[in-house]
Amino acid sequence: MYGFKDGKFDVVIANMVFMDVANARKAIKEASRVLKNKGRLIFSLTHPVFCDFQRWETIKEKGKKYFARIVYRYLSPVSETETISVGGINITVTQYHRSIAEYFKYLREANFLIDELREVVTSKPVTKGDRKYKNVVLQRSKYFTPDEKKIKEFARRELPLFLVIGALKIK
Repeated sequence: MYGFKDGKFDVVIANMVFMDVANARKAIKEASRVLKNKGRLIFSLTHPVFCDFQRWETIKEKGKKYFARIVYRYLSPVSETETISVGGINITVTQYHRSIAEYFKYLREANFLIDELREVVTSKPVTKGDRKYKNVVLQRSKYFTPDEKKIKEFARRELPLFLVIGALKIK
């Protein structure tokens, strides 16, 4: 957005961007700068509570097994860097975790009024996993036992993976 005049746009859309930006505060302020008064910022991101910084785990307690989503960090900002292979090319990516309150703070500082918030679940069905790939990370839509299938189908309906926020520039 650098290089654009102040107040040039009616709408700024940032689809799955801010969780991949090191300085989201600055990016949101820049969106405010290029928006006209009463312009809209609409953005989506992986849900900060149920994002990739959490994991599935089997817990054994009092002779029973539970398949649970482990939330090991939410309020503290953190980043995670990993290397992924895309078409045989290794790419290093960094994802930045921030709480919903942190995003709301950035929006207030940039003169936005939040007027819409949607938590979106995935429509991707769970499918039987291949045992040879059991140790692959991000198996959120794969199951290996009937119990895992049941809990993942429940989670797919009840635990939002995405967050969409609409905000109005008020100054």
